[in-house]
Amino acid sequence: MKTQNKRIILSVENNGIGIQKEIKDKIFLPFFTTRSNGSGIGLTLSKSIIEAHKGYLNYKPLEQGSRFKIWFVE
Repeated sequence: MKTQNKRIILSVENNGIGIQKEIKDKIFLPFFTTRSNGSGIGLTLSKSIIEAHKGYLNYKPLEQGSRFKIWFVE
């Protein structure tokens, strides 16, 4: 966690296989999933909760893995 321009930034990343380029624009859409038993509400719900608190959530692919950043006003 860090602060920048009166914003609190929480960064979460992993070193897994990452998110395929073809679907990266769909990951925040309601009910979009790549899992056979998934519901597709996890990232959508997370984004909605964060935005309800005047923050935002973004995704960035890494060379290996993914990074999600959550930004809140301090």
